[in-house]
Amino acid sequence: MTQLAIHWNIHPEIFPLNDGIELRWYGFFFFLFLIFGYSYLRQALKKESKPIAIADEVFIYMALCIFIGARLAYVFIYKLDYFKDHLLEIPMFWKGGMTGHGAYIAVAIGTITYTYFRKEISLGWLADKLVIPIFFAGFCIRLGNFFNHEIVGIPTSQFWGVVFKYYNSGQFPIPRIPIQLIEGIGYLVIMLFLLFILPKKYQEKEGNRMAWALIFLFSWRLFVDIFKEDMVFTSFAGITLPFSYWLSFPFIIAGIFILSKSFFTKHKTIIKANNYEKLYQ
Repeated sequence: MTQLAIHWNIHPEIFPLNDGIELRWYGFFFFLFLIFGYSYLRQALKKESKPIAIADEVFIYMALCIFIGARLAYVFIYKLDYFKDHLLEIPMFWKGGMTGHGAYIAVAIGTITYTYFRKEISLGWLADKLVIPIFFAGFCIRLGNFFNHEIVGIPTSQFWGVVFKYYNSGQFPIPRIPIQLIEGIGYLVIMLFLLFILPKKYQEKEGNRMAWALIFLFSWRLFVDIFKEDMVFTSFAGITLPFSYWLSFPFIIAGIFILSKSFFTKHKTIIKANNYEKLYQ
């Protein structure tokens, strides 16, 4: 069976730097996301004749939310037994170990907090702009997971199964579904759908694009998580499901709620560009 599979032998490390620090593929793909996200946000502001300086402030803030939220969620939800005895390794995100749900929660909290203090910009407007870079981030992170030989899929006998050489230190080299690539490509497809295919009338009110993004993103997670190895299961109200499911349901419900609410209002909140121009002069 392994002879017919794709053997993935690329090392997670691109090349070593100084003092034991490595440049890894995971970090490289995350850097691509930062470039794309920052460029997209600047272009969106420019297109709407808004002060481009907003992009600097917003993107640094949101990048920190992604790093911190994704890492802390992984540490406290999935690997607390390990990290409670290895506290110094908690900041070492470059070794792998981040979770998407933690990043999404942190970005949601960060966006709400930012717009609370910066009342010149609306929550819906900012959320609509951030969802596109977030989908691209998901794509880049899953590419990083693929190169890191982590978050692998369940075993498969199909010819497109992938043998990950460095998964679990090379133990049990059997073909697995390349779920990282499947999930990442799904994020890219959804991003392009929101940008170019979803009719504008469904996105005309602020917050609607973000609502559609929540529904599509976390529905996709419900599907792909079925095929992941080493899923953590938990029970609630007598129902046992992957823990990621319980984290995804509230986001889907929130997206449906926002869309349903928008049908009953004609109000559109707009960014107060003049105030921002004064702030950034």
